[in-house]
Amino acid sequence: MKKNKKYFAGETLLGVDGLLYVDGSGISWTRYMNKRDIKSRIEEVATVGNFNRVFDKRGFVLSVPPIVSTVMDFKKFYKKEVKILKKITSLHRHTDTPEELNNSIRGEKEYRKMVSTLNAGIKKYGSIRGNIPVKDIKSFLEHTEFNKLFSSKQELIIATVFSGDGNGLLSADIPMMTAYHELVQHFGLKECFIYNSIRASLEEA
Repeated sequence: MKKNKKYFAGETLLGVDGLLYVDGSGISWTRYMNKRDIKSRIEEVATVGNFNRVFDKRGFVLSVPPIVSTVMDFKKFYKKEVKILKKITSLHRHTDTPEELNNSIRGEKEYRKMVSTLNAGIKKYGSIRGNIPVKDIKSFLEHTEFNKLFSSKQELIIATVFSGDGNGLLSADIPMMTAYHELVQHFGLKECFIYNSIRASLEEA
């Protein structure tokens, strides 16, 4: 597969087996993520689109309901933007609006697809369990600085660790990736991995 350097996301995930637990920060991260200009939005939507294509080819992708809810919020954001921009276009014919409108239409579509993919993964793979008791995972988190992570992030970490050996986490949240790494080491899980969206790299957990 030829790599698109500007909008590329997730190609290396095609070469690794195992369940992939997805954090919302990971699928939408771009170097412009703190700027809500059109350049940022175009790159964000393209990144989500690339992950959608990778996930379609790879399969074995899921998350947890609270994370899917945050992804749904992105879809709702772009749906609202479409309505606003259509109104602006009809009233003012602003020169930048068509580009923004087309990107918002695509954004709603890509996030809708992502929500569908993650929900399908939860239904299909969410019952897979390893041998580590949830109470032990929660106890580890509660007695470290990782207890400050949002509850949705903790739930995703717990689910990923609970799934056992050979699975991985996709995220752009450094404390979250660190917590998962430390849990993998603490419980001696094998062949686990992290896809770091900031670096666009696949790393051993």
